[in-house]
Amino acid sequence: MATREAKSKLVQLPQSLLRLRRPLIVAVHAALVVVSYWLAYQLRFDFDVPAAAVAAMWTTLPILLAIRPLAFAVFGMYRGYWQHFGCTTWSILPSRSP
Repeated sequence: MATREAKSKLVQLPQSLLRLRRPLIVAVHAALVVVSYWLAYQLRFDFDVPAAAVAAMWTTLPILLAIRPLAFAVFGMYRGYWQHFGCTTWSILPSRSP
């Protein structure tokens, strides 16, 4: 029993991270949207994106960044993210990195 208590103390998340979890999720989601949008353009044009398409991408990116988080918030998709991450997940992540 003592080892279980000691182990649970090692993997507790800091209160500051727990308090900021929703903004953290939204920020990571926004960054992933930008990266995936850029990668979609790169793949669409075989990594040789014409200037007109780059201009279109930069014009439509703010619209996408406004609409997607709004839709996620309206449909409650941000509420369930944190329940999938537990203390064991945070303790496993560093050991899984290359």
